[in-house]
Amino acid sequence: MDRIMEYILCIYKEKSFSKAAARLFITQPALSIMVRKEEKKRGVVFFNRNVNPIIPTEAGSKYIHAAIKIKKIERDLENQLHSLSNTLVVASSAFFCANVLPQLTDFFMKSQKTPLHINCIEGSATELVSFLQNGHTDFVISVDDHYGKNVQSRRLKQETILLAALCSLITDQSLQRAAIPYESIKQRTYTNSFYRPISLHHFNNFPFILLTKGNDLYYRAKKMLRNASVTPSSITYMDQLQSSFLAAQTGTGLVFIRAELATIIGDPKQFYFYKIDDDLALRDVKIFYRTTDKMSPLKESFFKFCIGEFKASSQ
Repeated sequence: MDRIMEYILCIYKEKSFSKAAARLFITQPALSIMVRKEEKKRGVVFFNRNVNPIIPTEAGSKYIHAAIKIKKIERDLENQLHSLSNTLVVASSAFFCANVLPQLTDFFMKSQKTPLHINCIEGSATELVSFLQNGHTDFVISVDDHYGKNVQSRRLKQETILLAALCSLITDQSLQRAAIPYESIKQRTYTNSFYRPISLHHFNNFPFILLTKGNDLYYRAKKMLRNASVTPSSITYMDQLQSSFLAAQTGTGLVFIRAELATIIGDPKQFYFYKIDDDLALRDVKIFYRTTDKMSPLKESFFKFCIGEFKASSQ
C-alpha cells in the first residue's frame, strides 16, 4: 500500500491531523502537505476540515473504503506467504539484542529440523511500537506495555532492578553492610528474603545516572526516587543501560540496572549493589505479537520455545 494511503487511513481513524501525525511520527504540517498533494493529484478533497472532529467527504469515503480493501488484501497475502516462510523477525532493546537474543535464537534454530533464519532488530521503545504495529517484526520482547490495539502479550519472566553505587561514593558503614554480595547476584540467590531491600531515602543528595525519557526505566526510576523523597544532587541522562553502567564506573553517579546486567559484565568489585524497597523495582519481561497476523507454525513454535526457555532459566 502507498505511504500516502496509509497516512489518509490513519487520519480517518484518528479523526484528527495532529493525532495522526503523532501516531505516524511526523509533523502535522508535513502530513497536511502530503494529503493536499494527493488531493490535487486526484482532483478531489478527502476531508471536511471545517468540523471537529474532521470527517471524510464523499470522495474521501470512497478512497478510504478502497484503501481498507487494499490493506486487507495485502495483509491476507502477506499472512499466506509468511506462513510458508522460514524467516522470523524479532525486535527488542539494545540490551536484549546484545545479551539475550543471540543465545535464545541460536538454541531455537538448533532445535528445529529444517533450516531457518531469524533476524533480530534493535530499537528504542518508540521504534519497537512502530515495528510491531507496521508489521515489520513478528515479535517484540520488551518490558513496556504500550503497544496499541490488536496486540497481545505473554509474560516471560520477572526481573529485578538493582541500584549500583561505586564503592568510593558510599562512606556510610551501615550502607556498606547493606549491600548485596556480588556472588548472590551471580547465583541468583539475592531474591531470597535473607537479603533485605533498602529504602532509596538513604541515597538522598547523591548524584544519579538515569536513562532518557521514553525508556521504561526512566519512568520507574523517577517514581521510585519520588516515592522515597529523594532529591539527587545531580542527574546525568544516557540513552543505553550498559552505557550508563559504564559511566557509573567513573563516579558520575548511582545507577539503576537490571540484575542480569551485573552478571553479564562480570564481577565489578568497585560496586555496591542494593535491592530497592519499592514494588516498581520488579517488572515483567513480555513477548508481544499482533493478533491480526495469523500465527504460522514457525511463529507458534518460537513463541512456545521462548516461554519454555525463560521459565526454565528462572527456576
